Amino acid sequence: MSESAQRHSLSRPGDAVDSAAERLDRFLAYLATDAVDGASSDPDALFTPEQAAGLLQIPTRTLQEKLAAGIWPHVRLGKHYRLSRTDVRAIVQQCHVGGGVKRPRRTYD
Repeated sequence: MSESAQRHSLSRPGDAVDSAAERLDRFLAYLATDAVDGASSDPDALFTPEQAAGLLQIPTRTLQEKLAAGIWPHVRLGKHYRLSRTDVRAIVQQCHVGGGVKRPRRTYD
């Protein structure tokens, strides 16, 4: 693992005492530095779904489905989705705290 990856890793030895907020802040600092090629460190910069999915380490299709359903925060520019750093933070917090949105169970009567 590279020095940069170790420095920004979320699961380093000794991190057991870190709070969820500290881990989230470290992750977002990682997002702001070298996670996205060509992305500016501007706090108002917007990510494409492909960039945001790469940051969140989920399939782009999954992200697009959640955005289209209005489950996760985003900005819509015409027919294009964009996500701010605040949106990515909200997605991580929502999934970390509540485990995402739970679907109702089907009942077969």
